[in-house]
Amino acid sequence: MPNKIEPEKPNDKSLVISLSGMLEQGASVWIMESNRKSKKIMKGYYNCQIKDLNLLGAVQAKFYQGVYFFNHVPEGKYLIKVCALYGDWVEVKRKDGYQTVAMKVAPPIQ
Repeated sequence: MPNKIEPEKPNDKSLVISLSGMLEQGASVWIMESNRKSKKIMKGYYNCQIKDLNLLGAVQAKFYQGVYFFNHVPEGKYLIKVCALYGDWVEVKRKDGYQTVAMKVAPPIQ
């Protein structure tokens, strides 16, 4: 019997993203270094462009049992972006160990 590949799960050093709100089909969560360039490109509330995400070295979150998460994120300042129509973004100061960040899928439109 072949070995079943176990899905990656959050661990005791994960950065977990807790999303509230209606998540549309095909939405994704990304993390990238927080700097002037990433903020300028990602602060807009429109769908993310793959070319921009690649340019910024963004990494897509893994998904397990309803939770978006990143494993192996060193300490530092990061920008987390929900790629959905009017997707929210937040700047995070990463600490060592397990950390949870609460975000809205899309903030109320002003």
